[in-house]
Amino acid sequence: MLAGVTGYLLGSISPAYFLGKALKKIDVRDRGYRNAGVRNVYHLLGVLPAVVTAIINLGKGIAAVLISERLLYLPDIWLGVAAWAAVLGHIFPFYLRFRGGKGMATSIGVYLLLCALAMAEGSFAPTQLAAVLAVAALVFVASRSGDLTSLVAFFFLSILTPLQLGLIPRALLMLSLSGYCFALSVRNTVVQRVFILDTQIEMKWWRVIARPFALLFIPIDLLFGRTPLLFLMGGIGIVLIGMDIFRILSRHELQQLFKKKESKRFSSMTSFIVAIFIIFLVFPGVIPYLGLAYITIGDMFSKIIGIKFGTHGLLRDRTLEGSLGFLAGSFMAGWVLYTLLPVPNYVVIAGPMFATAVELFSMDLDDNFTVGIVTSGFLFSLHYFLGT
Repeated sequence: MLAGVTGYLLGSISPAYFLGKALKKIDVRDRGYRNAGVRNVYHLLGVLPAVVTAIINLGKGIAAVLISERLLYLPDIWLGVAAWAAVLGHIFPFYLRFRGGKGMATSIGVYLLLCALAMAEGSFAPTQLAAVLAVAALVFVASRSGDLTSLVAFFFLSILTPLQLGLIPRALLMLSLSGYCFALSVRNTVVQRVFILDTQIEMKWWRVIARPFALLFIPIDLLFGRTPLLFLMGGIGIVLIGMDIFRILSRHELQQLFKKKESKRFSSMTSFIVAIFIIFLVFPGVIPYLGLAYITIGDMFSKIIGIKFGTHGLLRDRTLEGSLGFLAGSFMAGWVLYTLLPVPNYVVIAGPMFATAVELFSMDLDDNFTVGIVTSGFLFSLHYFLGT
């Protein structure tokens, strides 16, 4: 009870509201983004007030947890009560008629504190946080979208936290905080229309969203073995090839499933399934997992960022932004596999960079086919010559 009250009272301190009143005699909750958050303060009051607001909002959650742990000597399970009470206090301050901010900065403050404590205890590797920051930096440079960057970063953290710490009270608290920030980021990307494209751009969103489900081939391989997986892939491939032949030889374009530019050729879905069938057939160990990861997550990032934010052309229809997105997605997927499986250290950097180069220089070839096969061959060569 004491932890909750302390957390709520600390969280309810609203620097955005008081700075708005002091500097411009306005209620920031009635202007701009209509909340008492850091971004709205930056939009309405400028950089310095936003920095002050961010520091205080980050510190509120940190103070709530430290007071509960160091002064009240409460067990770990109560730290979650104090942390979430601080977040709720920020969102629903009692003296402002329960209208505050969204609680992201306060959540981030608690998360970073718990990361620091876990690192000091040796249960959380600093490289994990560095990996998230690297991916976030790549996405931000490519898109200049804070909403998309935070969405990717918190999704990545939501995956890494339970893998690194296991299901313990602090890990569950960190997971809930990163999950909440991810949900807020999803909302923000929808409100800001990040994924709304020009009506002239043909995009089968269901294919973009469905592509990552191909990663389920990895646990299928681990649980049931390579042969059943190859039969499954082969069956899917035969169906897709049959549909392509039917489309090409008939007048039925099946526009709900296939793009207009695929009307007289095999689709990218077919190229994708044939490519991963080959890499799982030819290459041993974890190499096919990496090739699959690059052509699922990397390609998804490349499409979303390249089409929406791509302005600096490189080769043919490739853009710098799309290539950076591919690199970010490939690195993120490779790092998760590195955390879970015996993936060599050198692969974490070399694989995504080589895959990005292959995607860029595929030219007239379908990168769904070239990236997986060529990159898997490259990784196999590294494995052969380095002997690790």
